Amino acid sequence: KPAESATYRDYIMVIRHKNFLSIYIPMVIWGITESGVMQFQALHVARCGYSSSYTSLFIASAMVGECLMFGVIPKILKKLGKRKAVVLAYILQFGRAGALALLGVLPLPVVVLLQMTGGGAYAALYSTITQMIGETFPEKIACTAHNLKLVVTRGIGTTIGSMFLGILYDKGMTVPAYGTLAVTAALYAAGMFLKKEELC
Repeated sequence: KPAESATYRDYIMVIRHKNFLSIYIPMVIWGITESGVMQFQALHVARCGYSSSYTSLFIASAMVGECLMFGVIPKILKKLGKRKAVVLAYILQFGRAGALALLGVLPLPVVVLLQMTGGGAYAALYSTITQMIGETFPEKIACTAHNLKLVVTRGIGTTIGSMFLGILYDKGMTVPAYGTLAVTAALYAAGMFLKKEELC
């Protein structure tokens, strides 16, 4: 039997769902803050007086944290719930972006540690959002809903974040740029923490 392909009606059903914003706004904010660790990191590291090869160390550390978080996130979700799991993801992201903003000020081992814990942010957020989508949308449109994660994260969030970083990089202001990304993550975490209702 030929596989069914998504139609524009499927996308409309996802967009019109009452939980659309609670699922996809975190992904947009994630794309913005994640652009700092995906794009320009090697250039920023070099501008801070370090060899760009340190970028590999930071990324490797983040991957360790990501693997560890994927292992424990089911227990975290069960204990904290989805909203607090998203809060945790953005707290970790704040530490990761903040450490890059303070590169050259913080001791290097502290930066490496915060990159490792920050790597867990990806696992915490994506696991939570994936579970939310599975619980929210019927199987017929679940694949469409999952595809939209990439659209809003990379197509919207990462694009905005990369443009922001590019403008400030041209002005020689990568430290304020990373500081802004860290503050964005912290403010979103605070907003989600103060939100009373639980996510779907």
